[in-house]
Amino acid sequence: MKAELMALALLFALFGFINSRLGPGVDDRAAESVAYLADVIHQPWIDPLWQPTPEIQALLLGLQGAIGCIMVAYFLRHRKRVSDPEWD
Repeated sequence: MKAELMALALLFALFGFINSRLGPGVDDRAAESVAYLADVIHQPWIDPLWQPTPEIQALLLGLQGAIGCIMVAYFLRHRKRVSDPEWD
């Protein structure tokens, strides 16, 4: 088991080394293309009404995640109640 894991790790390391020697990957080219298009072609239609600070952005992201978790938990609990009425 250890030999197989070591061989797999060596294979991944070798693949990563060969891939890094070939030059920039597709992701690098795509990022460069998007940056070029954003600078040349993109023209915003309107300006944002409010630009929150990074702290407020983090707070809103956490709030969005919490609301999503509550919705998923509610759905799962409702589904369990429907399938088993005596559960609670």
